[in-house]
Amino acid sequence: MSENPEYRTDIPVQPELIIRQTLSGWVAASTEWRQHRVDLTYSPDDPHAIRLTHHSGNALVPWIFDLSLLERGLSDEAGEGDVVIQPSDQDGGGKFLQVRYASNAGEFIFLLSVEEIILALREINQQFPPNVRDEIVSSTIQQLTPEFFYSS
Repeated sequence: MSENPEYRTDIPVQPELIIRQTLSGWVAASTEWRQHRVDLTYSPDDPHAIRLTHHSGNALVPWIFDLSLLERGLSDEAGEGDVVIQPSDQDGGGKFLQVRYASNAGEFIFLLSVEEIILALREINQQFPPNVRDEIVSSTIQQLTPEFFYSS
């Protein structure tokens, strides 16, 4: 194997800009829905991902999934496997989005305000439109290629 590549200091660094909003969620508890705090976080470090962090007692439980899944779930059922998002029929008025997480241990279903989700997505898309997110990914992939590491 050849010697280690030279450490490069000319790599452009993405500015640290995180979009974070606290959402009002509701979780099914026995026969009623109880309010549930959920933090939505977007970071350009992972430009096609969204993180929902649930406040559960003294624990913070994060779940990360594709941003486009959240966008598609606003109008129709989206996803399969561990995350499924769809408009909720709980209120009959389309004010909520139902999110279901599934694992071998069971499933967790909760509701989020459509209005709050739309506001968060609007902010993400204004600051990081899809073409900018794609450029971030392309730049990252270019930095991973052997030509980048071993160029003279």
